[in-house]
Amino acid sequence: MEVKVSIIIPVYNVSSFLDKCISSCINQSFKEIEIIIVNDGSTDDSIQIIRKYATADERIVVVDKENQGSMLARKSGLDIARGEYVFYLDGDDYIEKNTVEVLYQKVIDEKSDYVVGKFYEVSGGVKKDCSNNDMDFNGLSGMDLVDYILGCRWSLSGRLMKKSLFDGIIYKPIYMGDDLFVNMQIALNVQKATSIDAYVYDYVRHPASVTHRDANALFALNLEMIEAIFYLLTVYPYDQRIAERIYLLFFTIIFSCMEEKRMGITRILRQYYWDKKKVKAFLWKKKKIHFLIVGGFLYCPNLTGSVVKIGRKIVHKLK
Repeated sequence: MEVKVSIIIPVYNVSSFLDKCISSCINQSFKEIEIIIVNDGSTDDSIQIIRKYATADERIVVVDKENQGSMLARKSGLDIARGEYVFYLDGDDYIEKNTVEVLYQKVIDEKSDYVVGKFYEVSGGVKKDCSNNDMDFNGLSGMDLVDYILGCRWSLSGRLMKKSLFDGIIYKPIYMGDDLFVNMQIALNVQKATSIDAYVYDYVRHPASVTHRDANALFALNLEMIEAIFYLLTVYPYDQRIAERIYLLFFTIIFSCMEEKRMGITRILRQYYWDKKKVKAFLWKKKKIHFLIVGGFLYCPNLTGSVVKIGRKIVHKLK
């Protein structure tokens, strides 16, 4: 059977979610698929569940590797994928029965190489729409697509992408922001992006997900993410609007770190903001409050952290 779409599923210790995840792929209305499941060093019984399904369905390909994070797990699947198009699905999520069919039909109809569908968020068995109401990727490509992604959903999930978009991109073993890191690169290769008005992805919220890690772990992961995204600015010729979006992208995280008086953030502030003449000049010209807060925290962190805390409380009350 010809494989037109490769579904790639990175798995790490999500055994209780795998039955629903894998079943949702097996039961797709579109049959010309392969299902590549990458066990990323799970310590639970995920690999046993994966192998059980692989024995029953020859379309399932199993990769069992050491833990290196979702980005490199996906790459392991991509390296062996036979489909012209790929679809990423996390092991604790699932998809609608016609997901691949409606996305692939859009690819054919629009001659698109990057098709984005709508999301459900699932919590306690209850589904709700979590797509951006103004999500419209239609006709975007290259730098315009990067700009749009930075302003909405960073995710690589819920979209069908031409495999060749990933040729030659850079990979880093980061655990947060990995979708953005890859999306910022492949978007430069996109010739035509398209949106589809159909729900294709079910994102399951649960306490074990990366966003529910303890504060110290999240702090370290956030610093790692910020450094990785700023690194891309040194590699690719992004235009000024993209650079300026990146300069401001992480200030919610930065302000939270200041409020908590996490001194580790000073290295990021100095290396990527205060010591960069271009960035510093941008903040002074367009975001003077940000400029003053960054400088204040570098030279008087306790006072500035308290000011940020009070300011955020006032803003929250005004909302």
